[in-house]
Amino acid sequence: MDELIEVCVRNMVNEEFTEEQARAYLRETLPKLDYWKMYEELGDGRKFDEFKHELIEEINAFHIEGMPKLESLNALVGQYVNLEYRLE
Repeated sequence: MDELIEVCVRNMVNEEFTEEQARAYLRETLPKLDYWKMYEELGDGRKFDEFKHELIEEINAFHIEGMPKLESLNALVGQYVNLEYRLE
């Protein structure tokens, strides 16, 4: 969640909304979104983070030409991803 907050803050700050206000707003609002409830349902946050780390290592092990090194992954809820076919 901290990574998402940092990305959002950069885009929210303006003359009327300071960096501190943006961070406080996001820390208050984001945990209430359904997305984060689903993230928690995936299991203990530590286990899920370990799984993502293993997956990142496996993807990077392919050494795909032209593909930058993968640093992080974000869980996306299928109904919100613009896919031609549902992943169910």
